[in-house]
Amino acid sequence: MGGVEAVTMVRRPLWTPSEEHVKEANLTHFISLVNRKYSAGIQSYRELYRWSIEKVADFWSAMWDYAGIICSHSYDKVVDDFARFPGASWFPGARLNFAENLLRFRDERTAFAWRGGCGREGSVLVTELRATCPTWWKLRLRCWRRRALEQSGLVAGRSWARTLSLIVSARLGQRFCLRLTGISTKGASSTFCQVSRRLSMGSLRSRRSSWCRILEEM
Repeated sequence: MGGVEAVTMVRRPLWTPSEEHVKEANLTHFISLVNRKYSAGIQSYRELYRWSIEKVADFWSAMWDYAGIICSHSYDKVVDDFARFPGASWFPGARLNFAENLLRFRDERTAFAWRGGCGREGSVLVTELRATCPTWWKLRLRCWRRRALEQSGLVAGRSWARTLSLIVSARLGQRFCLRLTGISTKGASSTFCQVSRRLSMGSLRSRRSSWCRILEEM
């Protein structure tokens, strides 16, 4: 090993949280909930990790409670068959609405953030979503009117528009299907035939430039 020096790696943490940070961490609050509910006596992340393996059903039941999931009917059990992975059914019997849980917050926290490929970025607050769509039934009526989506904030340059359309559809119990303009006619037909289409929206785009490039390369 001539000319090669042995390097001893010193394992040091890159960052250590402050006591206040640890106190306010979600993990700390979750451990407190677990200890209150199950008298588990957990004091660290490693102990929580071990407990989550040994008490899988209790762990995910506690996670359900900690997340504050809204449901019209609670689950019958956490999982139907622990031995069947993949393929196990989690929280069978539970009935809930995805959009209702997503939009349950009414404060100024960020609903979701986005970053574009050209360096653009931004965020949308939960209150902005509610201001854009005052009520679900009003939005449903406006979707049948001219320029309804533009009036709801779905305009060019707002990358969160597709996500908002998905949330609206989920809240109304509908299916939202999006296809890119580059997909073939057969592929688009195959996709849209799988849903009971009630409302279609799109834009007319000329493909002449694409065909010209293809002809030049032939």
